[in-house]
Amino acid sequence: MELILSFLALCVAMSALWLSSTISKRSEEEASAFLLRARKEIKTSLSTINHHLNEMESNINSLGGTVSDLNSRSSKNKGNVDTLRSDIEALRGDLSALDESIPKQYRKQPPRRASPHAHH
Repeated sequence: MELILSFLALCVAMSALWLSSTISKRSEEEASAFLLRARKEIKTSLSTINHHLNEMESNINSLGGTVSDLNSRSSKNKGNVDTLRSDIEALRGDLSALDESIPKQYRKQPPRRASPHAHH
């Protein structure tokens, strides 16, 4: 009887080892498949992120060029405005000198202003 019980115990132990081995293999296969899928998803996500980063970098470079161009134009325009102001001041001086050179008898008299109390 003991021999039969020992044999049954040995069969149960072997079955348990076989089942645990089978479960271990399945879990390793599933884990491996999961890791492969996860790596594939991560690689796809990284590719998409890199693409977007490259687009953003291109847009930033383009904006940098535009800002640089605007700054350059602004500097030129400021120089042009300063030149125009200088020219206007010179013209005012010339006009003032010309006005002073005209004798008073040839100058047109400014129109007289009506008094604020007079009614027409």
